Amino acid sequence: MSEKYSVLFMRDDTKVHRFRISPFWLRFLIWLQGVLILVASLGFYAGYTYWSRNSEMQADRITLQRELRETQVHLERLENIEQILQSNDPEELQALFGTMSIEDSSKEKPSVDLSSLLATEDVQLVSIENVMLKPADSSSIRLSFDLNNLDSAKTVDGLASLTLVGRDGQSISIAADVKDMKFSISRFKKVVTTFSLPETTALKDIYALRIDITAEGKTVLRDLFPVESILQ
Repeated sequence: MSEKYSVLFMRDDTKVHRFRISPFWLRFLIWLQGVLILVASLGFYAGYTYWSRNSEMQADRITLQRELRETQVHLERLENIEQILQSNDPEELQALFGTMSIEDSSKEKPSVDLSSLLATEDVQLVSIENVMLKPADSSSIRLSFDLNNLDSAKTVDGLASLTLVGRDGQSISIAADVKDMKFSISRFKKVVTTFSLPETTALKDIYALRIDITAEGKTVLRDLFPVESILQ
């Protein structure tokens, strides 16, 4: 007779129940529990690994999108400069370099610091996406963009400000409604505002829109968006 183990189940109000089990099945149950624990551990490890890789890919995507926008801005600027240089138009060359007045050589014109005008900044606290400009009527422009908090561990409070960069290298500050531009976000906010262009400025004279995000008493993001790429 083969060796077997007896398992007894006892209760105070019933008789004893006895079951006989083969050593093979006992070892099988023990091994089965070990296999289940191992599979669960591997599943947890795989899930954590894929989650970490996904987080890294999301961060890389944000970085690549920012670099692509910066490249587009520089490319647009270089294309405009190339077109002006090829046209040999004195007035356009004057607007580009902002040096001396052609009509009056004795009258100096303030120079344009392109490195400061087109400079960008990003401390990876917030990001801007889906920027869109759309004429609301004959005298006003509607602006909308998505403002994302890249640090989900805390809420970011701040203010967005707008500046138009003209094709002549001059900057125009926009007095948008402060209520529209203030924000307090833990994850995401849709910013929508309407502003008017100066009377002497037409939309075709604007090269780019610059958005500055100020938080914690300092500029945390500054980015430029060529009007042609965001106009709807």
